[in-house]
Amino acid sequence: MLPAWLWSIFVVIGSLTPSDAIPEGLEQLSDKGIHFFLHFVVALLTAIGLMKANHGRGQYVPIIIVAVVYSILLGACMEFLQGFIPGRFGDVLDFAADAIGASLAVPLILLYTYRCID
Repeated sequence: MLPAWLWSIFVVIGSLTPSDAIPEGLEQLSDKGIHFFLHFVVALLTAIGLMKANHGRGQYVPIIIVAVVYSILLGACMEFLQGFIPGRFGDVLDFAADAIGASLAVPLILLYTYRCID
């Protein structure tokens, strides 16, 4: 679970950084693409961590649901909290990219489940 927690901390720090402290050059990247990627990885790492912690119990569907919901809720919280950060604001489309990224991690999580766990 450590990689999932570390990545989540990275997402929180990046999301709550004031706009004037964001490194130069990041504005050239797709904002929605960044949101998609960050939450795709949150869901993936969370699911893998939970599966390793519960190995042999066969509770993969609930684990996948928890991982995706966690990533989506993290995105919702970050979008809400950005409204309190100077130069930042919450965006419904950013949240949509977060949710789509988390949801589209499911096929890769399932592949991991069938290839590595069983």
